[in-house]
Amino acid sequence: MKKLITFLFLLSVAYAQNSWVNISVQTDQYAGETSWEIYEGTNLVASNPMYQSNSYEETLIFLDEGSYSFVIYDSFGDGICCSYGEGWFGLSNECTLQNYVYDFDGATQTVYFDLLACPPPAEGCTDTE
Repeated sequence: MKKLITFLFLLSVAYAQNSWVNISVQTDQYAGETSWEIYEGTNLVASNPMYQSNSYEETLIFLDEGSYSFVIYDSFGDGICCSYGEGWFGLSNECTLQNYVYDFDGATQTVYFDLLACPPPAEGCTDTE
């Protein structure tokens, strides 16, 4: 019963927002140094999960349409590309957002993006036959 309530809550939250962003991260050898946050103005609206070294992860975040900033950090200050692996990150959705960064090599980088209304991604097979 507890799992059903949790599922219904998450489903209602997902459909309460009218847009979304998929955060893709390919980490380097030191994933523990990598973190990110999404802000709407000065309000923090999302932050990263824990990452494994040299792994590819995607995080789907449901948000309202509007203007946001994505801030990625590297606590050691050398970024995720270049010296200790071929790390990169991207922000995307199926409507208008496609922004990938392959040269993050510092302590922090900010990417500003706008979300338009975008239906949630379909899960599973959408073929009627």
